[in-house]
Amino acid sequence: MTLPYTTFVIVNDQAHISGGAPLVAISAARELAERGYRVVFFAGVAPIAEELHHPQIEVVCLNQHEILSDPSRIRAAVTGIWNQAARNALTAVLRRENPQTTLVHFHVWMKCLSPSVLSVPQAEGLRSVLTQHDFFALCPTGGFYDFGSQQVCERKPLSLGCVCANCDSRSYPQKLWRVARTAVQAYGAQINRAIDVFISVSTFADKILARHQPQLKRRVVDNPAPMVRYPRTPRTTPRPFLFVGRLSEEKGIWLMKKAAQKAGIQVRLVGDGPLRKQLEADWPEAVFLGWQPRDVVQAEMREAQALIFPSLWYETAGLVAIEAAANGLPVIVADTCAATSYVQPEKTGLWFKGGSQVELVAALLRLKDPTLADSLSAQGYDWYWSQPWTIARHVDDLISVYADIPLPTNS
Repeated sequence: MTLPYTTFVIVNDQAHISGGAPLVAISAARELAERGYRVVFFAGVAPIAEELHHPQIEVVCLNQHEILSDPSRIRAAVTGIWNQAARNALTAVLRRENPQTTLVHFHVWMKCLSPSVLSVPQAEGLRSVLTQHDFFALCPTGGFYDFGSQQVCERKPLSLGCVCANCDSRSYPQKLWRVARTAVQAYGAQINRAIDVFISVSTFADKILARHQPQLKRRVVDNPAPMVRYPRTPRTTPRPFLFVGRLSEEKGIWLMKKAAQKAGIQVRLVGDGPLRKQLEADWPEAVFLGWQPRDVVQAEMREAQALIFPSLWYETAGLVAIEAAANGLPVIVADTCAATSYVQPEKTGLWFKGGSQVELVAALLRLKDPTLADSLSAQGYDWYWSQPWTIARHVDDLISVYADIPLPTNS
């Protein structure tokens, strides 16, 4: 596919891999460079990932602090809403580029760069796209989740009900600060007018976003989930179940604990979080492994009976479900979260009603059966490896989005 754009300015808070979104941004930058495109990686926070050391990649890193690690809390509060230094620096970068051959791609901006950068491409006559790795483009807390009631939030962002709701994971003053940031993003940076195409990372997330962005141009581009292929392990005897993720309320941890104890199954948990100590005290029969290297997690997947994905909030993707399929691990997933985009009910896993302990218990009991577990395992394994979720596939999909964006007419 021939692109009019030959230079891509990729904007992300961090220049290193500190989570899923930076991994996607950096991996895509590297793949574009390998294909001969020129890439400028614009970031706020060092260090610089080894993957960005490439003759086709120029890194512009501001060496700033993330908001939570800034020793000056006053500076963090101000720059978290509007980082003028970041805006000035991105403006300088874009002014040297040709608008007819340069496209800007935003990933994460909420931890350092702030909404101030979002309108810079439009101001300088360039086109831009934004990947919505979370819901911060709309929701002040980024998750459409009420941490007080521990339920999905149906309020309209920035409505009176939204502003008054004490739904933040930290405090109400923190929520009000986030409201201010979102208001500046909406009315100061004018995000909906500034961005040409919004990219959703799953069909599920796109449906949620469509409720609030019906007039905007959106496309779905699945995040990459490249895996190493190992032989599938047949499920011939019952095995422990597996959970991979943060040990926190919104992940449905207490629901899983109660259901697992009711079903009489053992669970091995890979991950950490604020609930770990309490869980270890209340759930002695579970095995807590903490965060583990990627190869260890894959080995756990190959030996488990099924992956439990009980999340109470929407998520935006849930790539661990894809990683499970690549390792022949069936997935039990709440039908109210984005991981359903990757789990085919009764084929590669089972769905249960989100938040329902009764239905989760029933699903756990069903998958104690090695025959059913092995059938779902085989189908999930074949599904992933028939068309692996490589970074090359991801960039192919990105390029199809880029190709549909018309060149600026006012430059």
